[in-house]
Amino acid sequence: MDYIHETKEILKEIFCTSWMDDNKIDDIIDETLKASGTTIEDLANVIETAVKNGHSIKEQKEILSEILT
Repeated sequence: MDYIHETKEILKEIFCTSWMDDNKIDDIIDETLKASGTTIEDLANVIETAVKNGHSIKEQKEILSEILT
């Protein structure tokens, strides 16, 4: 399964505030990933591995939220 969509949704939930439109959210996500030296595909692969090892998407969101905020 491809977890890119889920990863993008998790990142949007973490970074989104009421004043942001989709383009602004995408820009913030892109800049955050670039600054951290990773890609959406890399994060999706990590999430996929974690899910295969029995961890939920919710757990992944909580972990990413702690790391990124």
